[in-house]
Amino acid sequence: MELVKERKKAIIATAAVAALAVLVIAIVGYCGHIRERRFTIAFTSNSGGYVTQSENAVGLAKVASFIRDLRSMRGQVPLLDTGNSLYGSMLARTTKGRGIIEAMNEVGYSAATVGPTDFLLGSGVVKDLSSQANFRILCAGSYYEGEQKREFLSPYTTITIDGSRIGFLALTNPDLYSEVASGNFADVYFEDILQTARQKVDELLPKVEMVVVYGNLGQDMAKRLAEEIPELSLIIDGAPTSVAGSYMHNGIPVVTTRNGLAAVGVVEVTVSHGKVQSYHFEMYDSQRLESYAPDEKVQAKLDALGAQLETDNQSVLLNNNYLLEGSLEVVGTRASNLGNVACDAVLWKTQADFAMLSANAFLQDIPLGDVSRQNLYAAFAQTRICTVRLTGAQIKTMLEYALYDLPS
Repeated sequence: MELVKERKKAIIATAAVAALAVLVIAIVGYCGHIRERRFTIAFTSNSGGYVTQSENAVGLAKVASFIRDLRSMRGQVPLLDTGNSLYGSMLARTTKGRGIIEAMNEVGYSAATVGPTDFLLGSGVVKDLSSQANFRILCAGSYYEGEQKREFLSPYTTITIDGSRIGFLALTNPDLYSEVASGNFADVYFEDILQTARQKVDELLPKVEMVVVYGNLGQDMAKRLAEEIPELSLIIDGAPTSVAGSYMHNGIPVVTTRNGLAAVGVVEVTVSHGKVQSYHFEMYDSQRLESYAPDEKVQAKLDALGAQLETDNQSVLLNNNYLLEGSLEVVGTRASNLGNVACDAVLWKTQADFAMLSANAFLQDIPLGDVSRQNLYAAFAQTRICTVRLTGAQIKTMLEYALYDLPS
């Protein structure tokens, strides 16, 4: 009888140990599942305000259709823009970026940042556009000039995906000052990008599971960020000079898509404890998205903006009593009245001591009679005006270099 009782106790104990082992295995497996998560992030770069579909560009209407489809398959997918998207095209310049923001609002962007060319609109316009967007426009390390330190744009945002909180930190090209005339952001300054990134990542880490950095960085800066801030999970480099594709540096994926809305970048990352265990990056260009129909709502917005642009561009700005010569045959060989007018305009705008423009800045004449905005856009190439301090010797050298190949 006692032997039977002992056997029963042994069987019960064995069953309890087995049940406990199964429970432990289940808990470990569940915790492992929780620690390892998969996320998908999409992004666009350097559209230059060219938001309609063309031979080389996807166009925002197809981007919207593609992102809607992607979200239906993979759940919540943040859509980012890395900057240099508010200035460049005729629509962007005529509407001072407003038309681009209106179109992006319809697409479903999650967050964006500003690149150097966006500041050609002026910092005040950029700030106004950020309030018109229904997504966050961010820029870490940007502050208003003055005794009291005030942020120009917020540095980061967080997005919760399937219960996991992800931090998105926006950084702007450290060479901004060499890209844009100082007058375009005279009231704003930018702190060191690496110090800014370190500080903001430290702020984010207690709040999020992973940190993604995105913006106009450049390959060298992207690598330095990966080396100096190893806690980062992903770097999205939107610099126009960076080669499209992906690579790992210091254990952190760095991804870049093609410029000018030529492709939408999509990166899928598997993360455990904030570190990427694996990733997969693809670019979706016009050919890959050929089967997608343009989103009707976004296309309607683009059509309306285009119709208004056509009306605005045909409106008469002034009546011209002189033929202003701007062909290369003229401005490339002798003095031109259009060249003089353009240089006078630059002097008035910049308040510089003197102004010089390349002959390549001019495309064609401005005709006699009524002159429209379209005539002005057609007469000039897109040219950045920079203000610099030069010595007399430097000016002499510059002029000699410009004239060295003219006939004696």
